[in-house]
Amino acid sequence: LCLNLRNWWLWKNNNPRPLRHKFTKPERLKSRKLIQQLFGGKGKSVTAFPVKAVWAAIAYAPPAAPVQAGVSVPARNFAKATARNLLKRRMREAYRLQKHLLFEAVQAAPQPQTGGIALMLIYIGKKELPYQLIFEKTGQCLVRIAAAISAVQK
Repeated sequence: LCLNLRNWWLWKNNNPRPLRHKFTKPERLKSRKLIQQLFGGKGKSVTAFPVKAVWAAIAYAPPAAPVQAGVSVPARNFAKATARNLLKRRMREAYRLQKHLLFEAVQAAPQPQTGGIALMLIYIGKKELPYQLIFEKTGQCLVRIAAAISAVQK
Protein backbone atom coordinates (compact mmCIF):
# COMPACT_ATOMS: atom_id res chain seq x y z
CA LEU A 1 0.00 0.00 0.00
CA CYS A 2 2.82 2.45 0.83
CA LEU A 3 4.50 1.80 -2.49
CA ASN A 4 1.29 2.54 -4.37
CA LEU A 5 0.76 5.80 -2.47
CA ARG A 6 4.35 6.84 -3.09
CA ASN A 7 4.08 6.05 -6.80
CA TRP A 8 0.83 7.98 -7.02
CA TRP A 9 2.38 10.96 -5.22
CA LEU A 10 5.41 10.94 -7.57
CA TRP A 11 3.18 10.65 -10.62
CA LYS A 12 0.90 13.46 -9.42
CA ASN A 13 3.77 15.86 -8.71
CA ASN A 14 5.70 15.14 -11.91
CA ASN A 15 2.79 15.41 -14.34
CA PRO A 16 1.44 18.89 -15.04
CA ARG A 17 -2.24 19.43 -14.38
CA PRO A 18 -4.33 19.70 -17.52
CA LEU A 19 -5.94 23.08 -18.16
CA ARG A 20 -9.53 23.03 -17.08
CA HIS A 21 -12.13 24.90 -19.04
CA LYS A 22 -13.25 26.99 -16.08
CA PHE A 23 -13.27 30.71 -15.51
CA THR A 24 -12.41 30.83 -11.82
CA LYS A 25 -12.44 33.82 -9.51
CA PRO A 26 -8.64 34.43 -9.57
CA GLU A 27 -8.82 34.55 -13.39
CA ARG A 28 -11.35 37.40 -13.40
CA LEU A 29 -10.03 40.91 -13.87
CA LYS A 30 -11.43 42.88 -10.93
CA SER A 31 -8.57 45.15 -9.85
CA ARG A 32 -9.34 48.79 -10.49
CA LYS A 33 -5.60 49.47 -10.61
CA LEU A 34 -5.03 46.92 -13.40
CA ILE A 35 -8.04 48.16 -15.36
CA GLN A 36 -6.72 51.73 -15.15
CA GLN A 37 -3.33 50.53 -16.41
CA LEU A 38 -5.03 48.83 -19.36
CA PHE A 39 -6.88 51.94 -20.49
CA GLY A 40 -4.34 54.50 -19.27
CA GLY A 41 -1.97 54.08 -22.19
CA LYS A 42 -0.05 50.97 -21.12
CA GLY A 43 -2.44 48.56 -22.85
CA LYS A 44 -2.22 47.33 -26.42
CA SER A 45 -5.30 46.49 -28.44
CA VAL A 46 -6.32 43.92 -31.03
CA THR A 47 -9.60 44.05 -32.92
CA ALA A 48 -11.55 41.37 -34.76
CA PHE A 49 -14.99 42.88 -35.26
CA PRO A 50 -17.18 42.69 -33.14
CA VAL A 51 -14.63 41.94 -30.38
CA LYS A 52 -11.86 44.26 -29.26
CA ALA A 53 -9.24 42.96 -26.84
CA VAL A 54 -7.16 45.36 -24.74
CA TRP A 55 -4.23 43.69 -22.98
CA ALA A 56 -1.08 44.51 -21.08
CA ALA A 57 1.71 42.58 -19.40
CA ILE A 58 1.54 42.82 -15.62
CA ALA A 59 4.44 42.48 -13.20
CA TYR A 60 2.75 40.02 -10.88
CA ALA A 61 0.02 37.47 -11.43
CA PRO A 62 -1.05 34.74 -9.05
CA PRO A 63 0.32 31.33 -10.09
CA ALA A 64 -3.21 29.96 -10.40
CA ALA A 65 -4.10 32.68 -12.94
CA PRO A 66 -1.36 33.90 -15.28
CA VAL A 67 -4.07 35.62 -17.34
CA GLN A 68 -6.75 37.79 -15.75
CA ALA A 69 -9.64 38.63 -18.05
CA GLY A 70 -12.72 40.81 -17.95
CA VAL A 71 -15.64 41.30 -20.32
CA SER A 72 -17.48 44.51 -21.18
CA VAL A 73 -20.44 45.51 -23.34
CA PRO A 74 -21.13 49.26 -23.56
CA ALA A 75 -24.53 50.50 -22.40
CA ARG A 76 -24.33 53.13 -25.12
CA ASN A 77 -24.83 50.45 -27.79
CA PHE A 78 -27.22 48.20 -25.83
CA ALA A 79 -29.66 50.08 -23.63
CA LYS A 80 -31.29 46.98 -22.16
CA ALA A 81 -29.35 45.12 -19.48
CA THR A 82 -30.67 41.76 -20.70
CA ALA A 83 -29.02 42.29 -24.10
CA ARG A 84 -25.73 43.32 -22.45
CA ASN A 85 -25.80 40.32 -20.13
CA LEU A 86 -26.47 37.94 -23.02
CA LEU A 87 -23.48 39.25 -24.97
CA LYS A 88 -21.23 39.20 -21.89
CA ARG A 89 -22.25 35.61 -21.24
CA ARG A 90 -21.43 34.66 -24.85
CA MET A 91 -18.04 36.38 -24.69
CA ARG A 92 -17.14 34.78 -21.35
CA GLU A 93 -18.02 31.36 -22.73
CA ALA A 94 -15.97 31.94 -25.89
CA TYR A 95 -12.99 33.06 -23.80
CA ARG A 96 -13.37 30.17 -21.35
CA LEU A 97 -13.20 27.58 -24.12
CA GLN A 98 -10.23 29.16 -25.90
CA LYS A 99 -8.12 30.60 -23.08
CA HIS A 100 -5.59 27.77 -23.47
CA LEU A 101 -4.23 29.62 -26.54
CA LEU A 102 -3.18 32.50 -24.32
CA PHE A 103 -2.12 30.43 -21.31
CA GLU A 104 0.38 28.45 -23.40
CA ALA A 105 2.00 31.62 -24.74
CA VAL A 106 2.27 33.20 -21.29
CA GLN A 107 3.74 30.07 -19.73
CA ALA A 108 6.27 29.73 -22.58
CA ALA A 109 7.45 33.34 -22.07
CA PRO A 110 10.46 33.80 -19.76
CA GLN A 111 9.39 34.84 -16.26
CA PRO A 112 11.39 38.10 -16.09
CA GLN A 113 9.61 39.16 -19.28
CA THR A 114 6.10 38.95 -17.88
CA GLY A 115 4.42 37.88 -14.69
CA GLY A 116 1.10 37.58 -16.45
CA ILE A 117 -1.42 39.27 -18.70
CA ALA A 118 -4.39 41.51 -17.94
CA LEU A 119 -7.02 41.29 -20.66
CA MET A 120 -10.32 43.06 -21.28
CA LEU A 121 -12.66 41.84 -24.02
CA ILE A 122 -15.01 44.55 -25.29
CA TYR A 123 -17.98 44.01 -27.60
CA ILE A 124 -17.89 46.87 -30.12
CA GLY A 125 -20.71 45.78 -32.44
CA LYS A 126 -24.01 47.66 -32.63
CA LYS A 127 -26.18 44.55 -33.07
CA GLU A 128 -26.42 41.21 -31.29
CA LEU A 129 -24.48 38.64 -33.30
CA PRO A 130 -24.66 34.84 -32.94
CA TYR A 131 -22.43 32.97 -30.53
CA GLN A 132 -20.51 31.16 -33.29
CA LEU A 133 -19.25 34.45 -34.75
CA ILE A 134 -18.31 35.80 -31.31
CA PHE A 135 -16.47 32.52 -30.62
CA GLU A 136 -14.44 32.79 -33.87
CA LYS A 137 -13.55 36.46 -33.39
CA THR A 138 -12.57 35.98 -29.75
CA GLY A 139 -10.28 33.15 -30.85
CA GLN A 140 -8.69 35.39 -33.50
CA CYS A 141 -7.97 38.05 -30.87
CA LEU A 142 -6.43 35.51 -28.50
CA VAL A 143 -4.23 34.07 -31.26
CA ARG A 144 -2.97 37.56 -32.16
CA ILE A 145 -2.18 38.34 -28.54
CA ALA A 146 -0.37 35.01 -28.15
CA ALA A 147 1.66 35.80 -31.28
CA ALA A 148 2.58 39.22 -29.88
CA ILE A 149 3.70 37.65 -26.60
CA SER A 150 5.80 35.09 -28.50
CA ALA A 151 7.31 37.86 -30.67
CA VAL A 152 8.37 39.81 -27.56
CA GLN A 153 9.91 36.62 -26.20
CA LYS A 154 12.26 36.27 -29.20
